[in-house]
Amino acid sequence: MAFEIENGVLKKYIPEDGETAVIIPDSVISIESYAFNKCSELEEVTIPDSVTSIGAYAFSNTKWLEEYPNDWVIINTILIKYKGEDEKVTIPNTVKSIGESAFSHCESLKEVIISDSVMSIGKNVFADCLNLEKIKVSEENTIYSDIDGVLFNKEKTELLCYSQGKKENSYKIPDRVTGIGEQAFSWCKKLKGVIIPDSVISIGKGAFYECSSLNKVIIPDSVTSIGNSAFEECSSLNELKMPNYATNIGDFTFYNCSDLGKVTISDSIIGIGEGAFEHCSSLTSIIIPASVMSIGDWAFYECSSLEKVTIKSVTFNVDYKKFDEYISEAYKMLETKDFSAKIYTPLKNAMIIGHFIKTGDECAEAFIKKGCLRIFKWLIDEEDVPTIYALINTHKFVTAKNIDKLFDYANQKNNAELKLIFMNYKHEHIGMTKKKELKI
Repeated sequence: MAFEIENGVLKKYIPEDGETAVIIPDSVISIESYAFNKCSELEEVTIPDSVTSIGAYAFSNTKWLEEYPNDWVIINTILIKYKGEDEKVTIPNTVKSIGESAFSHCESLKEVIISDSVMSIGKNVFADCLNLEKIKVSEENTIYSDIDGVLFNKEKTELLCYSQGKKENSYKIPDRVTGIGEQAFSWCKKLKGVIIPDSVISIGKGAFYECSSLNKVIIPDSVTSIGNSAFEECSSLNELKMPNYATNIGDFTFYNCSDLGKVTISDSIIGIGEGAFEHCSSLTSIIIPASVMSIGDWAFYECSSLEKVTIKSVTFNVDYKKFDEYISEAYKMLETKDFSAKIYTPLKNAMIIGHFIKTGDECAEAFIKKGCLRIFKWLIDEEDVPTIYALINTHKFVTAKNIDKLFDYANQKNNAELKLIFMNYKHEHIGMTKKKELKI
């Protein structure tokens, strides 16, 4: 037999062929998730009193767990699994800690009463308990409480778990709540709307994971922190406005929100994480504010309807595949100022132009001057009048040598507004020539 133990944590156990019993060393204080999941023949397990935490599914697929003689698998006051099929259960008074995923997939469960002995509750405790309507807590419990079958901390300032089987399709979070816990609403497939009060300042990791009917949620500006995967797999969510004081959109925050057609990113956002909008197949356009300094890999992967992007205040049409492929590299390009990098041209143009308009960076200025006519023609094609106007008014790019060509190109594109801008600029800053006057 072979134990993989590090600083008192049993990470993995590899049994010998035919081995059916194991004695865990006294040096172990914690057993990680899935540590014994490949020990299907294991029939006897001796766990020392030193063990104070056991991860999710640590003994899954073992004969020891499958043949355990009681519905309540309790080790050292830790409830690691409930195996019964009762609709209503009360946690035994011998339990001090409910382990991660202890009630997962208990489809018959409708009501749980948490006794006063329980001092800690792990993550995903009621995962996929789709018929669970009530979580009630003993009034004598000093750590936890409930309101109408929803689990809170004792002070009722953090919402910890919403019962997945509740019949209501909307929920208003109480005004005193300041935090929504990790996976607090996960797998609540009946829930269509949630009202978050402006007392809330944080939304935990996976808080609304796979709330597949959730179509409307208003996040107040009081929220400054939103965890990774907070709205992952919310396939009915169609519109969302990020709060004004949040600083990051975490990894996979809106992964596979396939109905999300509109999202407003506030100017406070400085980072967009890996896979943040991956598979948001209804997203047609997005405005990425100038405040954003980095975007993770796959952030817009398979956003197959994405056609128009505004980035660094420059608006342009995109090939969604190329946009996602190069967006992370584009931000790295700005950081290193390596403007020779081979990046999707429209994205590269937009990033460098926007960077110049905001900072006046000399390297960006040199890049624009080198490809001035090409870049201005591209902006005319995109009909990005504000960006063209901003560049013109720097008095660094439009000269007597190219003004007529720019006017003629705007004329070819039948853009009367740009023709007037070029004509006025020539009249005010370059002067009309005797040979040719610009005609609208």
